[in-house]
Amino acid sequence: MRLTGITRKPENSIAILLQRVYSLVRNIMIHNERKNRLNYPRSIEVILYPDSILVSTYYQAKAGFSFTTDNISWIDVYATAEEIGKVARKHLAISQTDVDTPTDFSYIQKAYNKATGFTSIKNQMKDARSIMLGETEKHFSILPFRNGGAVGESRGYHPLINKEIKIENTISDSQLGEQIRKGWNNCE
Repeated sequence: MRLTGITRKPENSIAILLQRVYSLVRNIMIHNERKNRLNYPRSIEVILYPDSILVSTYYQAKAGFSFTTDNISWIDVYATAEEIGKVARKHLAISQTDVDTPTDFSYIQKAYNKATGFTSIKNQMKDARSIMLGETEKHFSILPFRNGGAVGESRGYHPLINKEIKIENTISDSQLGEQIRKGWNNCE
C-alpha cells in the first residue's frame, strides 16, 4: 500500500517529534527556573541600551508568574545613579501582585510595544543589557540576564543566577542606581 502526501521518512518524523518534545521540556524547565528565581512581590525590568535606559513595571499574576506591562519610563543613558534609583523605586511602587491571570498575552505584548516604540522583539533585544529588580519586605534582588538574541536555540533572556546581587532595601536611591549599574556589568 502506498501512502500519498507524506513527505518525510518515518525516522525523520520521529526525530522532529523528539526535537519538539525536547524543546517543550526545555521551555518548561526555563519557565520553572525563572518562576522560582523571579517570584518577588514587586518587580521591574531595567534594560540598558547604548543610548537610553528602559524601566518597565511587572505585575505578578495569581497563578504565580510575572508579566510586563505598558507602565514604562525612558531615562537618558547618562542619568545619575540617583535618578536611576528614583525611577526604579517609582516603578516598584506601582508593581502589583495577585492580579488576574491575563487571557490575551498578545494584547499585553502589543501594548508594551506601543508604549516602548519597538516594532519587533529583534529591535527590543538588540544591544540590550537586562536586569530584573525584585523587592521583598527587606531586600532588593538584582538578577542580570544573558541576552540570547531574538532567534535561534538560545534566544531570549536567561537569568545568570550565580551573578545575582542581594542588598537591603533601605539603601539610598543613589546606592540603588549604582547596584543596578553593577547588575548591568554582570550581564552577558
